[in-house]
Amino acid sequence: MLLGCMAPRPCRKLRLCALLLLLLSELALQHAAARQEEEGEGEKPKPEVDGSYMTDSYKKNILEYAASLGRNRAERRRAAAPGQAFEPGWLQIGPDAARWQAQGNTHQNAGRVKKILQDPNNLNRVYVAFSAGGVWRSDNFFSQAPTWRALTDSAFVSVPTTSVGAMALGAADSKMIYLGLGDFFDVRPTLGGVVCTSLDATATEGVVFTADECKALPGQTAIRDIKVAPGAGLNRQDQVIVAASAGSWQDGDEAQGGMWVSRDAGQTYQAAKLGANCWSIAQTIIAGSVGWLAACTIDGRSEIWRSSNQGLTFTRIAATPFGPDAGRATLAVLSPGSNIVYALVAKKGADSGQYLDIFRSNGGGAPNTWTALKFMSKRVINPPPRNEWNNWTATTVGGTFWGAGDPIAQASFNQMLLVDPADRTGNTFFFGANLMSAKTTDGGRTFSVVSYWLDTLEQYGIPYNHADHHTAAYLLKPPAALQAPGSRPASMQDIGLPATGSGYGGGFSGIHQDADAAAAAVAAAETEGVAQAAANVQAADGTVEASAQVQQAGARVVVFGTDGGIFVSDDGRGGAMDKGEKNIGISTMLVDLIAATPLFPDLVAVGLQDNAVRSRVGRTTDWNAVSNGDGTGIAMSQAGNPLRACALGQTNWAGCPWRYNLSVLASNTNEILDTLIENNGAVCGTGTLSIIPEDSIPNRAAGFVVPPPALDRTGQTFYMKFARNIFRTKNCGNEWSIWAGVLRGTGLPAPVVQDTGDDDPCLDAGCDNTGSALWGGWGDSTGSITLGLHPRNILRAASLLFVSHTKDDPATPAIAITANDGASWTTQSFNVPNWFPRSTTSPTFSSDGRRLFVAYTAPGTGAPARILANNNPFAAGAAGAVWRPLPAAGLPRDVPVLRILAHPTIARTLFVANWLGVYVTFDGGLTFSRLGDDTDEPLPLVQVSDLAIIPRAAGGFVVRAGTRGRSVFEYDRVL
Repeated sequence: MLLGCMAPRPCRKLRLCALLLLLLSELALQHAAARQEEEGEGEKPKPEVDGSYMTDSYKKNILEYAASLGRNRAERRRAAAPGQAFEPGWLQIGPDAARWQAQGNTHQNAGRVKKILQDPNNLNRVYVAFSAGGVWRSDNFFSQAPTWRALTDSAFVSVPTTSVGAMALGAADSKMIYLGLGDFFDVRPTLGGVVCTSLDATATEGVVFTADECKALPGQTAIRDIKVAPGAGLNRQDQVIVAASAGSWQDGDEAQGGMWVSRDAGQTYQAAKLGANCWSIAQTIIAGSVGWLAACTIDGRSEIWRSSNQGLTFTRIAATPFGPDAGRATLAVLSPGSNIVYALVAKKGADSGQYLDIFRSNGGGAPNTWTALKFMSKRVINPPPRNEWNNWTATTVGGTFWGAGDPIAQASFNQMLLVDPADRTGNTFFFGANLMSAKTTDGGRTFSVVSYWLDTLEQYGIPYNHADHHTAAYLLKPPAALQAPGSRPASMQDIGLPATGSGYGGGFSGIHQDADAAAAAVAAAETEGVAQAAANVQAADGTVEASAQVQQAGARVVVFGTDGGIFVSDDGRGGAMDKGEKNIGISTMLVDLIAATPLFPDLVAVGLQDNAVRSRVGRTTDWNAVSNGDGTGIAMSQAGNPLRACALGQTNWAGCPWRYNLSVLASNTNEILDTLIENNGAVCGTGTLSIIPEDSIPNRAAGFVVPPPALDRTGQTFYMKFARNIFRTKNCGNEWSIWAGVLRGTGLPAPVVQDTGDDDPCLDAGCDNTGSALWGGWGDSTGSITLGLHPRNILRAASLLFVSHTKDDPATPAIAITANDGASWTTQSFNVPNWFPRSTTSPTFSSDGRRLFVAYTAPGTGAPARILANNNPFAAGAAGAVWRPLPAAGLPRDVPVLRILAHPTIARTLFVANWLGVYVTFDGGLTFSRLGDDTDEPLPLVQVSDLAIIPRAAGGFVVRAGTRGRSVFEYDRVL
């Protein structure tokens, strides 16, 4: 009979036929899982609990997988009929711009910036690298509305991550980009410690970066700086100097990090010196000898290394140049090869959030030549009124607020330093911190505030600039006639300068030497009113190069790179700051959470790192910021009267959620500001939430869970997860009650975590606000109790727990089940191979409620991503603790799953978000494929942090993906 059903003739008993086909598929699934379980994965190394997953074999596997995707896609293209077009696929839907923001201003934002470069052969061409958004290029940067292209995206697949730590242009050819993968601050980039060499970076279409042109540096996990100099010899291949690190900035293995060099334009690299994590590189001159300077840390303590042989080897020249309390340092020179060098230095260890000082050396960074500026005790010449900036004083930059508080906090994270090459004395420089940037023109005797993170000081001449400063550059302005779109490329000659890739002000990355004579010429030129000046200087290999020098103020701009994108000071002096308009069209925001609703199908909202909660305007790529700070939570009513439906949001500014009227949110008008209820207002409710300070700590909240429409017809019920408790409201936040957790005697038990044996167990397991070790994850379970709601029974739910956690045995998982609305829970432990708690997801039920799924991965072990299925989770005793891994053929090995999303109506369809995109199974987990790879618009190889799926009016469903660095994508061919 089964064969008859499969034959061409129609089947008479369709229902029986379907059941038999389903049974056959289920048997195949179980057989494959059982066989996989019996065969096992062999003896695998136990994953470390400190996150050191990025082994050399892991990097090799990821690069090979990315290259195979590109080859497969190219093969499909070749096999297609002539002229055949692939179908539309993933659509980028922003956020690209904002029409208004909750702060009341109209600034525009993008993601966190790492580097800003200008092409010396086309001054309108500017490259911007983002910490998680890849590399973007504008060929008309100085026009009123520049356009942008993402170079690390490609229809044929690009590099296997959008996490960038450093970038530099080629010295011999500005069409070449050296791209360092792995942002130092991101504890878990998909790939790091790798340097990629571009193809033609100026190409208008086609591939710019490929995995085949990437070189993994053994033992390294992040690239923190890259500098390039002209090579010696007949072929003059670029000399590439790389500062790298091992581990993350918090728990790195400093003994493995260090300096690397390539003398063949990035084809091969060799270690120049290991033994520290290196942060910053500068080219200086000491005692008449040109060399490389590197700022590194060992055991968190600052060191200075130097190379006098073109980077082949480095030696330590100063163990504690800035004193015993110094940590991370960023170097900046007057011009490459100058003897004037500055260092912006943070304190080390527990005080790393504070700045130690800014130091200056007039001896090229040699020992005993550094002088502390003591900048926090110096006079500010433009202080705002005291009531406008807390306890700011009119006489000092410091005081308790600036000295140790928010404006210059997070010192190890925020380090922007830019020296003005137009000032031959080296006395003019900018520095940027957490909430502000400042400038001195007298070597640090006095300072002026250049920008502030709110627009409240604009009336006093201090413009807005987004918080958290990371980089800055001077860019040369082309002639006005060559700034318009469609103009021919504006070269250096067009502004009276020789064509050269100089190290001018950080905007170019080719290296040339000794700016003293050139700086003198600049000063003379400015005195005489000449707009430009240039000088011949001697390069490292003894040849003479023409080095482009700075121009009179007004012929250049200063660009600041922040957590919220780029901001331009058009007068070249740090004033007249724009509102971030050049960020429009750059989709590089870091999405943590995404929400959508069938009530308003076009409405999408996301929680973003340092760019607030934002909601989409209609079907445009405009998204308005409806809150401030970090968007740590967002959820929407899924049913009910649209006029009474609501959305709840969380930020790091308040433990209590914010509430929005959903219809007003969908309209995206300024009325939303009148419906916003903040902090301890009514949305905190009259229930227990408002009187529990422990669980109201801002960063302990980890989002919401919303029942499906069938289980909450009113759309008023929300569950809010915290570190150790779950709260519930049935009236959109007017009242809250403890639904489960340690505060409820019979509620969900708290996860139990033992000391891992590391110095800081919180790094391994996460911490609550008291410092007690809890547990954390890399999936959607990070930092809170997990929760999965049954789709058909409101009384049923599941939570994943870890009941042990040691260094030898990282974790033993358990599942907690409730069948009576959280009143009591049954906890069942289960054993699986290579369990790794840092890459787990919340439990997810299939759409029919019969199966429960949990995913985990042990990155760095070579093991496949595991999706475990429980076919009878509510069974009593051992029967409810039977978990089997799905075969999951097609999921990439070693790549953590961040989210599982069940199709709302098709039980055997699951969507999986991981570090490389979105994957889908239509057969219950037997096989997976990367969603959209058969279309004209595949998803970039980017971490997908969250998914949402809603029905569309024409039938089927729409999938939306929130990415960690490439904003939001929509797949409208589903399903």
